[in-house]
Amino acid sequence: MTPPIAIARLQFEPLQIPFKVSFRHASAERAETLSVWVRAESSTGGVGCGESCPRSYVTGETIESARAFFDRHEAEVREAVHDL
Repeated sequence: MTPPIAIARLQFEPLQIPFKVSFRHASAERAETLSVWVRAESSTGGVGCGESCPRSYVTGETIESARAFFDRHEAEVREAVHDL
């Protein structure tokens, strides 16, 4: 049986990468990505990453609301996650 994992650190970073060419569709025009990158590090040194793409014009979510969600639930996630 694999021993439980403890998340030692969660890191939230806005991710904005410029596009070579901006694009437009019915809801928005963008010249760069607008994502959130979360890095999780275990107490044993394992690392996992995940991306979220809040879109105010689709779901009403923003980078700021994603940050607030992360801040509100970080301790709960760290407590609840014990294995892959």
